[in-house]
Amino acid sequence: SYFSYDPARQLLRFDEMSLDSPWVSGNITGTSQLGDVTGGIPGEMVGQFSLRDLRANPAEVYSEPVALDQVDFQLSLNPFRLKLGRLEINDQGRSLRLDGELLAEPEGWNLSLDGRMDRLGPERLLTLWPEGVKPKTRTWLDENLHAGQMRNLDLALRMAPGQAPQT
Repeated sequence: SYFSYDPARQLLRFDEMSLDSPWVSGNITGTSQLGDVTGGIPGEMVGQFSLRDLRANPAEVYSEPVALDQVDFQLSLNPFRLKLGRLEINDQGRSLRLDGELLAEPEGWNLSLDGRMDRLGPERLLTLWPEGVKPKTRTWLDENLHAGQMRNLDLALRMAPGQAPQT
C-alpha cells in the first residue's frame, strides 16, 4: 500500500493498494475523507475507490473470478456502520450495481442490500449461482429453464438479528 495523509484536509489518498490472495486480487486507488478525528482515531470515513483488475472468487466458488470496478462507501466506527453508496460488479459485459447498509447492533448484524442489473441469461445465472446455495431450486432451474433473458433485475437482501434472511 502507498498512501498519503493531508492533516489539514483530513484526507487519506491511496495511490496504490494491492491485494493478492486466493479469494481476491487486484489494485485499488482512491481517497477517504476522515471525520470526527478524536485522539488520532477517525469516527467516520467517507471514501471513493476505483478498483483495477480486481477479481473475486471466494472459496473458488466460480470457474473464473468475477470482476469488481468501483465502490463508494461511508464508514462510521462508533457505532459500526458501513453504508455502501455503490458497488459495481462487471461480468461479461453486464453490470450489477449494489448499494446498502451494514450495522452492528447489540443483538447482531443488520444488513440491507439492494441490487440492479439490466439483463442476465439463464446459463450465466447458473454459472454464478454457487452449487451449495439453495441446491434444490438451482437444480430445478438447471433442469427446466432452457432459454430466455431476464431483464431489469432487482434484488434485495435483508438480514436482522434473530431473524431468517429475507430476499
